[in-house]
Amino acid sequence: NAQRIAYEAGKEYLQKYPNDTDAKAKEVKDWVARFEANLPVEVQVKVFRERNYPAAFELGKQLLAKDPDNLKILTALGYAGMPASASGNSDFTTDSMNYAKRAIQLLEAGKAPVDWKPFSGKDETLSWLNYALGLMAYRTMPADAIGYLSKAAQYEAPPKKDPLLYFYLGTLYGQEYQKQSDAFTAKFGGKQETPESKAEFERVNALLDPAIDAFARAVAWSDADAASQQKFQQQKADWMVKLTDRYKFRHNNSDAGLKEMIDTIRTKPMPGQQSLTPMSM
Repeated sequence: NAQRIAYEAGKEYLQKYPNDTDAKAKEVKDWVARFEANLPVEVQVKVFRERNYPAAFELGKQLLAKDPDNLKILTALGYAGMPASASGNSDFTTDSMNYAKRAIQLLEAGKAPVDWKPFSGKDETLSWLNYALGLMAYRTMPADAIGYLSKAAQYEAPPKKDPLLYFYLGTLYGQEYQKQSDAFTAKFGGKQETPESKAEFERVNALLDPAIDAFARAVAWSDADAASQQKFQQQKADWMVKLTDRYKFRHNNSDAGLKEMIDTIRTKPMPGQQSLTPMSM
């Protein structure tokens, strides 16, 4: 706070006396320049340490107006929309999603920040940005959310081990299945089976398979270590019910093979996807 006050005073002094060239003026100019160079870090502090999201977005917007591709700021604000919306504040969601998308675009094009803090490297940064996008899109853009969450889980980073990521995916896949199932019933319900209706019935039911996979991952990762077992004990019981019901529906009312699926699923890629080649740091 003291540095911020000094910075504002320094800016005011330089605006009032722009032509001063004495030692005092040079000292003020140097101080202002050093402080401004450190402002992206201040945005990070407001996001990751203070959780002061309004202040972070206010400062970040000012800085991005001068330096629109600053990865430190884009990454911090792209991430910030996730915890901000989780706390009930969706005021920054649209801006945060745009910042996250731009940060991902720059990172995938090969640009890198001066350092990766608070993340460990490129893969973790991309994973968290995709996770943030997935959760921000969860309620309004479910198809996009599935894509972002699935991508977040492909990196060797903490989101891959988060049971909640797979719970969100399982829920989204389940919603899509229910929508398609309702459409099938409206079109074919109460009518004699035909080759068309049979093929459509099988197609719709297959939509449950990625939901089953996701809930199996949620259960498996919730049991991965003692900390997860304690944290997700209650959720795991609910996820196991959802998983078992869906699995038995797809396997002639039998849960044979389900335990084996859960035991091995953490080592397997998700349906329709291959593991990403580790990116260079």
